[in-house]
Amino acid sequence: MNPRSSAPSLRDLITADPGLPHPNPTTSYWISHPHPHHLANTQSPQPPETADVVIIGSGITGASTAFHLLQGESLNLRVTVVEARSLCSGATARNGGHLITPGGVLYSSLKKSLGQDLAYKVLNFTFQNVDAVADAVRQYAPREAGYRALERVSCYVDAEGLEAIRGSIEEFERDYPEESGRYTFMNAETVRETYGIHGIAGAVKFAAGALSPYRFIMKIWDTLLVKYPNRLTVEANTPATKITQIPACSPNTKYKYHVHTPRGIIRTTTVIYATNGYTGHLLPAVRGHIWPFRETMTVQDLSSKIPNRGNTISWSFLQDPAYNATSGRTDTGTLYMQQDPQSGDFYFGGAYSNAEEAITADDSSLTAQGSSYLRKTLSEYFGLGTADKNRLVNEWTGIQGLTTDEAPLVGPLPSSLTGREGDGEWVAAGYNGGGMALCWLVGKAIAGMLRDEDVSEWFPEAFYVTEERLESSLAVEVAVAGMKEYFPGHPEE
Repeated sequence: MNPRSSAPSLRDLITADPGLPHPNPTTSYWISHPHPHHLANTQSPQPPETADVVIIGSGITGASTAFHLLQGESLNLRVTVVEARSLCSGATARNGGHLITPGGVLYSSLKKSLGQDLAYKVLNFTFQNVDAVADAVRQYAPREAGYRALERVSCYVDAEGLEAIRGSIEEFERDYPEESGRYTFMNAETVRETYGIHGIAGAVKFAAGALSPYRFIMKIWDTLLVKYPNRLTVEANTPATKITQIPACSPNTKYKYHVHTPRGIIRTTTVIYATNGYTGHLLPAVRGHIWPFRETMTVQDLSSKIPNRGNTISWSFLQDPAYNATSGRTDTGTLYMQQDPQSGDFYFGGAYSNAEEAITADDSSLTAQGSSYLRKTLSEYFGLGTADKNRLVNEWTGIQGLTTDEAPLVGPLPSSLTGREGDGEWVAAGYNGGGMALCWLVGKAIAGMLRDEDVSEWFPEAFYVTEERLESSLAVEVAVAGMKEYFPGHPEE
């Protein structure tokens, strides 16, 4: 008998209600010292009765949307942000602190699915986003965020994967010669001699950045609350539990959406779901099109023998997902690492889990073997052979939002997903673990669209939520098949 035959199927896991964010999550290293002015738990004595825009979620997407909406002085919009837990306590505060876009590494696959022009538009959007975040950090949080411009060394474990990436970058540079020079390939010997990395086939190096996204976004909220005290309210520890709509025949239809919270109802004209992996809780019809995925992060004191390159280098390690039939767990194929430029500690994360441990929105617990796997693997990559001397400084979990076609869901929501008439509900979620390359400009695009600005020149239409996309590349059947590649031993239905 299959020992996993009684487990929830992949379809069950993908289409389950993610619920609200857990009230007692694991504590990430970034968030272990909340904002000194107690901003983390800021809220009004009573939430406002009305707002022009309610943003659900206070991570980088919510912060960017508020930031760019409030710049529109002529609109004089009143914005309210509701957050289920402390401010910026979700994925933005739980990721690895990397500001990168793989760019040309993804070009061939994007070109195949989207066509040449749209593939380049998507990549160019990520290039612009990375630059925009770096500019915003320098302007608003130059000390707080700990930003460093550095080089990314993406290491490929197998030669086949490395050659596929080489082919993608060469195709990118053939199609767009002006982009040549972004990428440098290195063989295994060069990587080992230069960086001390073992057990790989080779690597590609390109420009990137590293920072504390949590401290950056907390500084943005601090700045906005000071600058716009009469137009912005931020309600931490105030989960949105339900969205309702008043009848169209009601005499006062300006504030037609009601955002229900335990602290009262906020009436609004526009609701923006910046809820990433939790989006399916408030929008049941979204389940299966976007779903939560949990990964583990660690901070490790590896060895004083390893040089501190925290100001110059960050790393990733990539291979095809590796399933262990004995444990039922999968190394999902991407591990990422940066180094603290002061302490030398390594921030090293990724996923080693079974389907039930991974496809969940619960960041209050750790996976059974996640941190031990990450300790062992980090030591092996540096050729140390054993993880016995690794000092585990911190470990936590975080929730991503996955989509089948690996593109976010952005823009006005069709009534088929809300169950309500009207065009006042918007979404910006589903970043597939790559939100730092997307979120800031996604927020700018949402704000622009709400101001009736034309963003079509720079915003990729591949991100819009359309009925065609929902029925094809985002279909639940496609999602189940995709997860089956990660967890081949788990029942699909």
